[in-house]
Amino acid sequence: MLGSSGCMGTDSGGERGHTSSVTLGPVSSEVARFCRLVARRTSLGVPCPTVAPTSRAHWVLCRGTDRRLDGRRCPRDRFVAEEHFIGPTGYEGIPGPSAPARLGHLIVWAIAAVGPGVFERMGSCRSAEALGSDRVGSRAGHWYACPQAAGGIDSGHVMFVWTKQSETYAVTAHRDSPANRELIRRVANGIQLVLTGMQVPSS
Repeated sequence: MLGSSGCMGTDSGGERGHTSSVTLGPVSSEVARFCRLVARRTSLGVPCPTVAPTSRAHWVLCRGTDRRLDGRRCPRDRFVAEEHFIGPTGYEGIPGPSAPARLGHLIVWAIAAVGPGVFERMGSCRSAEALGSDRVGSRAGHWYACPQAAGGIDSGHVMFVWTKQSETYAVTAHRDSPANRELIRRVANGIQLVLTGMQVPSS
């Protein structure tokens, strides 16, 4: 059971918006535990975030049909961790009258697949638009935009995507803006790749 049904805003926004920095802090112990659980039952390198937005943050992580974290029927070939948060004054996140003011949506995902069709297989975006290559820390990757109407968990998001061997990784946020590109860079720089048997900080 995947935790998200995608964003429900009305406009992807383009690369614009306020440049206010989003305050980051250590992720919760539940997120760290989720990373360990996924790493124990798959060969996928789990991109565990160590820092993320802290203001009224709420994580969405897969709970199985047995209601356990990473439990029965959670996907076995991928990792998805989503967070909703409230940004600072001037922050632009999910648009539309149904979204609280300054509501942000962050996703970190990985899948054991590369190449054409990887976004569709992930359930990320049906028509991702390439925006150019870049380097975030030691990771060489590409920026993509997912139109709001495209469908998938990354609808309306800007995405930084990179690959390692046979796996694809991404950090994404709703709306392409300087603030969200900065947010993605900071979260991506803090990612710790967790493999089977490895430990990850609990806070």
